[in-house]
Amino acid sequence: MTRLLETGNFIIRVMHEMQRHKLLFKYQQELHCNEVMLLPYYIASMNIEHAYYELTRSYVPFEGICLVDTFEIAEKQQTSALDQMFNKENTVRVKRQQEAPIFVIIETHHIMPAGE
Repeated sequence: MTRLLETGNFIIRVMHEMQRHKLLFKYQQELHCNEVMLLPYYIASMNIEHAYYELTRSYVPFEGICLVDTFEIAEKQQTSALDQMFNKENTVRVKRQQEAPIFVIIETHHIMPAGE
C-alpha cells in the first residue's frame, strides 16, 4: 500500500515486477493505495489501469485506490464520516482496505523545495 500516490508510478513499477500469472489476483485483491487530492487520484487511477491493460491486454478497473487520507481512516471519526464525504464506491473501497491484512506500507513523500 502506498500512502501518497501522486501519479501511481510506484504501484505501476510493482505491477511490472510481478509474475504475470499472479497479476490479476494481486491487482484486484492485494494492491492498495491512497491519495488525498482529487486530480492526482484520477491521474494515478488512469495510469494504473492503463499499465494493467498494457501488461495483460484486458481492461479491469483498479478498485484498490481510495480518495482518502491514510492517517485519518484509522480514526473512528473519519470512518463514520466517509458516507457523508465521498461517494458510496469510495467508501466501500476504504472499508475493504481497512479490513485487509496489509503487511507492507510504502510511504512516499512529495519533494518540497527548501523554505516550504
